[in-house]
Amino acid sequence: MEGNDSKLEKQELSLLGPVEWGAEVLASSNYASTTSLVKDHDQEKAPRDDGRQQWDNKFQYMLACVAFAVGLGNIWRFPYLCQKNGGGAFLIPYSLMLIFEGIPLFIIELAVGQRLRKGPLQVWWEINPYLAGIGISSCVVSFLCSVYYNTVVSWCILYFFRSFTYPSPWSTCDSNATECAISSATSYYWYRDTLNIADSLEVAPSYEWKVGLSLVLTWTIVFFATVKGIKSSGKVIYFTALFPYVVLTIFLVRALLLPNMSDGLVHLFKPDLSHLLNARVWLDAATQIFFSLSLAFGGLIAMSSYMPENNNCYKDAIVVSFINCFTSLYAAIVIFAVLGFKANRDLDKCIASNRSDIPCKLEDFLAKGVSGTGLTFITFTEAIDHFGVLSPVFAVLFFLMLMSLGFGSIFGTVQGVLTSLHDIKLLAKIPKELITGILCVVSLLLAQVFALSSGDYILQIFDTWVGTVPLLVVAFFEITAVAYAYGVRRFSQDIYLMSGEEPSLLFKLCWKFVSPAVMLVILLGFLFNVATEGISYFRYDKHIGEAVPAEMPAWAILVCFTLTFISLIWIPLAAILHRLVELPAVIPSYFPEDELRQQHPIDDDFMSSKLDWMLFKD
Repeated sequence: MEGNDSKLEKQELSLLGPVEWGAEVLASSNYASTTSLVKDHDQEKAPRDDGRQQWDNKFQYMLACVAFAVGLGNIWRFPYLCQKNGGGAFLIPYSLMLIFEGIPLFIIELAVGQRLRKGPLQVWWEINPYLAGIGISSCVVSFLCSVYYNTVVSWCILYFFRSFTYPSPWSTCDSNATECAISSATSYYWYRDTLNIADSLEVAPSYEWKVGLSLVLTWTIVFFATVKGIKSSGKVIYFTALFPYVVLTIFLVRALLLPNMSDGLVHLFKPDLSHLLNARVWLDAATQIFFSLSLAFGGLIAMSSYMPENNNCYKDAIVVSFINCFTSLYAAIVIFAVLGFKANRDLDKCIASNRSDIPCKLEDFLAKGVSGTGLTFITFTEAIDHFGVLSPVFAVLFFLMLMSLGFGSIFGTVQGVLTSLHDIKLLAKIPKELITGILCVVSLLLAQVFALSSGDYILQIFDTWVGTVPLLVVAFFEITAVAYAYGVRRFSQDIYLMSGEEPSLLFKLCWKFVSPAVMLVILLGFLFNVATEGISYFRYDKHIGEAVPAEMPAWAILVCFTLTFISLIWIPLAAILHRLVELPAVIPSYFPEDELRQQHPIDDDFMSSKLDWMLFKD
């Protein structure tokens, strides 16, 4: 054991102290007695003022977290899931998943970033070099997600500029009346005029210059908003975070004045408790909470790294999480109030058509589940067209709101990548403006693939195989690293030192047992669906005017697995590399531990109950 002991002494003590990767070392009493997160001699190397940027104020930081967490999914995904999975009954699994999965991981990301004052790339590296791959994977995933997510924002920009005309260009068919009549004017405008969508992934695509130019504008905005770090993005965040709530409130007032709007709300919230017996409902709730809070992207870690060490990150995480869920519920009320009005109009048209082959039932029109781009660019857009002469005003507000939500999330995602790049010593001498410019130009060039007529299909691939599976894996490793490599007890002490509040027993149990199990179940559930149902995508069938499921071609399946591979290979690769050559340790940032201990002294009673010692003894 002497060889092992000497090897352990050489390792740098970071967030958790020197932790060897493996059960043998995790059980060692040497680590159980260590409470300092950074070695004393390392503290001497770290300057008290490291020149790191800080938020102008706490309110700005909270708005940045809200803008990053609240995104397009709150508007176009949650209402659909609520309507699909038992209405008001869906709020039961949704709330439970928020408590057992969402908030615990949110606390981890804010606390780790604030404690170590580094971006996601170096945070896990500093905890232990074996964990360096977590940060690399997080950055790769964030980069790839920003590339495709910004494409959705570019579509919103196209609609925004077209919204200033009356009547709107999507209210009538200007050509190909046959295809337009099969679907609707708004559907035709989306699929044919905006995307000029290809018949499938197997058809040679064309380049759509309108989308390409919109992408140029989108990434130009991202560049100027992030070029000065949080000093530039922090100013923009006041608009991107607050404006969506103003627009939602305006739409709520308008929706309450629409006839038959109550039908939509009744349909949305009428509880059907039988759905709670369906495992898929619980899986949908867990998945929605995870992605709604923008976990594992690294943006939360990056933003919290610019906060003072004595900030109450524990309370911040809880507040932002509940704001995010309130926003989802608020948006659902607005959307289904408007859709209740639209469903009654569709019912009137159906009755007026006198077609015996089509049953005219209000429930059928209300039950038409739409989410994503179908809700945004087709269904809701068509409803706005019936707002009368003020419809252009509401269309402008609606798409400006979507742009604000999209940019708020993009700024946080890109900031997470940039923070990681700025923290790399090899890039320290390169101007930050140049790094930001290179990142935005590379992202723009890669995003041109979404300007193809098959871009919507490619976006579906990225959304699932970059924005779903890799994020789940990264989050699983994040929470298990803190719970088992670092230790719940030490992590709770960190939070107490910074915030003065000891985490509740519920969150401690979630970190160690519940949350990892939930994420593992989500991942296994997804893989089970892939194994049983295969890999498919939705393609537009112009003969029926709808998007229908289609089998993914072989080359596209290869792309799916390749995207996941290049996102996650860094986790095992970094661990293997460190085992072979021993990666260099990360120099810790200054942490005023002595001052914080005077403010929040840790006595012998801290986590001294029998249950604490039994479950969380490190």
